[in-house]
Amino acid sequence: MMFCSYFKWLTMVSGYILFCHNGLVFLTLFKYIHGPTDVFKYFSIYTVLEQVENLQSALRAVINKVPESMSKSGGDVYTRWGRTSCPSDGTETVYIGVIGGGRFTHSGSPSNYMCLPNDPQWDQTGLSASSVGYMYGAEYETSSSSSFQHLQDKEVPCAVCKSNAGTVIMIPARTTCFSGWRLEYSGYVMSDHHSHVGNKDAICVDASPEVLSNSSNGNENGALLYFIQIQCGALKCPPYVDGKILTCVVCSK
Repeated sequence: MMFCSYFKWLTMVSGYILFCHNGLVFLTLFKYIHGPTDVFKYFSIYTVLEQVENLQSALRAVINKVPESMSKSGGDVYTRWGRTSCPSDGTETVYIGVIGGGRFTHSGSPSNYMCLPNDPQWDQTGLSASSVGYMYGAEYETSSSSSFQHLQDKEVPCAVCKSNAGTVIMIPARTTCFSGWRLEYSGYVMSDHHSHVGNKDAICVDASPEVLSNSSNGNENGALLYFIQIQCGALKCPPYVDGKILTCVVCSK
C-alpha cells in the first residue's frame, strides 16, 4: 500500500485493477480480463467505494450530533430546598412540592427529608395497614436567628431540578463553589435540633427561603428545620469558628 493524490483513478498492474481512494493505493483481488463481465466488475468496485464514502459521511454527521443529544438527555438531578422554583440558567424543573419527614419526637421516623410533590397520586388497590411510620410536613424553626424570625413555624417548599451538568454536589461550609464548578444555589445547612430523638439528614436550604403559599402560622410541629452551628473540638478551629452558622452551596460540573 502506498500514498497517492486524493484524485480517484483506476489502472491495471499485471492484469489486476489498481486504484486510488482517499489518498491510498489499493490492489484489488479482481483480475481484469478483457470482456463485458470484467468491465462490469471494474465499475462495480468503483460504485461500491462511492457508496462506502457516502455512508462514511452520513455516519460522521450522526456522530457529530451525539454530544449535543447526550447533553440534552443526560445531567444530574437535585432538590432545591426552601424554594418553589429551580435556577433559571441551565436547569429544568421536574416538579415543585413541600418538604416532608418524620416527626421530631419519633425515634422510628424517616431519617431523611423528602420533597413531596404538590399533586400526589394514591394506590388504587385499597391497600391499608395498621403498623406504620408517619410522614409530616416540615416547618422552619428560626425564631432564635438574627435574620429569619419571620419564617418561624411556616411550612417549607421545595423544587426538584434537573441540571444539564453531569454531576451535582452539595458542599457544606462554603459560600462559593470551587474552581471549575458552577453555582446552582447557596444557602444554610439545616436539620433537626441536637436534642431531638428523630435525627434527620442535613440539607442545604436556599439562602433566600420561601414559604408555602397556603402556609399556616400555627405551630404544627412534625419535621423541623433548625440552623446548624459549628462546635469546636474534634472539628478544628481554625479553620472553623465556634458558633458560626454552617453555610452550604450546591454546585454542578
